[in-house]
Amino acid sequence: MELDKKIDNIIIKEKKHPTFSHHNINSYLTNLPINKTNTELMNILHYFKSEDNYLNLYQNKEFKNGLKIEVKCEMINDEDLSNNINYRESLYHNHDFFEIIYVYKGYCETIINNTKKVINSNQICLFNLQAIHKLIIPNEQTVIFNILIGKELLTETFLNLFKNTNFVSSFYINSIYNISTSNGNIVISLEDDAQFYLNHLILEFVNKKNFYINIMQSDFISLLLCITRYFEKSTNTFSRKSLGIEAEKVLDYIYKNYNHLNLNDLSNHFGYSPRTMMRYIKKNFDCNFSQLIKECKLNYARDYLLNSNYTVDEIAEKIGFYDRSHFDKVFKNQYNITPKNYRERYKNKQ
Repeated sequence: MELDKKIDNIIIKEKKHPTFSHHNINSYLTNLPINKTNTELMNILHYFKSEDNYLNLYQNKEFKNGLKIEVKCEMINDEDLSNNINYRESLYHNHDFFEIIYVYKGYCETIINNTKKVINSNQICLFNLQAIHKLIIPNEQTVIFNILIGKELLTETFLNLFKNTNFVSSFYINSIYNISTSNGNIVISLEDDAQFYLNHLILEFVNKKNFYINIMQSDFISLLLCITRYFEKSTNTFSRKSLGIEAEKVLDYIYKNYNHLNLNDLSNHFGYSPRTMMRYIKKNFDCNFSQLIKECKLNYARDYLLNSNYTVDEIAEKIGFYDRSHFDKVFKNQYNITPKNYRERYKNKQ
C-alpha cells in the first residue's frame, strides 16, 4: 500500500536524523553498563527501578503548541547503534494523558502491575491514566509509534460518540473519573481499516499540512469506532445487554450527589432495583457501590489538594470525611502517601 510506503520512508529518515523520535539517552536503561562515575544517573535509575517509585509525565510538557494529539516514535536509531546500543528500557512512569502504543514493526514488551506483556507487529496497547508501566524495545528491528491523547479531547468531544459502546466508554470513562479497575491496558490486534486510520494519523502529524489537526482528530475517532465495531462483532465481553442507561450519566449523578447518596437513592433515580444497580456497577466499573463512592471522594480530594487553598481538615470535611485521621488513613491506603505530603510533593509540579 502507498500509505505503508510513506510510513516506511518516514522511519528511514528518522533512523538517520531523529526528530519526533529523539530521546534523552540518560532517561533509559540500555544494554550497556552504566558508567559508575555517573553517580547522578545511577541514583535516578536505582530510585525508579520499581513501580513503587515512578515518573509523572505531564501533558503540558509532552505536547507541543497546544496540540491534543501528539505522536512520538520509539526505535533504535543510527545514533544508538553508533554507540553500540541495541536495547532500550524506559523507567516506570505514568501520565495525565492517554497513550496508545502502536507496534509498526517487530515487537515490544511492556510491564504493568508486575506483569510483562508482549505486543506484536500490527497490535496496539491502550493505556489509561492510572497505568504505571515501562516500555522495552528489544532490538533494532522494532519500530513503535506512541499516540498521546489529551484527556480533555475525550471529555469535550469524543465520548459523546460512544454513549452506547461499552468497550470504549467503560475504559476511558473509568480512567477520566479515576475509577480503579484491573484493566490498566488493553492489547488489540488491528484490522486493515483501523490500521489505515492510524497510519494516516501519523502521516498527517509528520507532514503538518493545512487542517492536519482536524484530520488527525477525525482519524482518531474513526480508529476508535473501528476498534469498537470489531469487539462488538467478535465478543460479548463488551455487549450492550445491560441496563438501558449510559455509564457517564451514572457517574455524573454520583459525582454531583456523592456526599449524601446511597444505593437505594441511586437505584430509584434510574428506576431500577438495588440488586440490578449493583450488578450494573460491577459490570461497568469493576467495583461495588461503596468503592465507587470512595474513589469519587478521593478524586475530589486530590483535585482540592492540588488546585485549592483549603486546609487538609477542610478538604476532609468537604468530601464527607468528618474524621481527619480516617481521611488520612483511606488516602494513604489508596496512594501510599498522606494528603499533606501529596500536596507538598505535587502541587507545584503540574
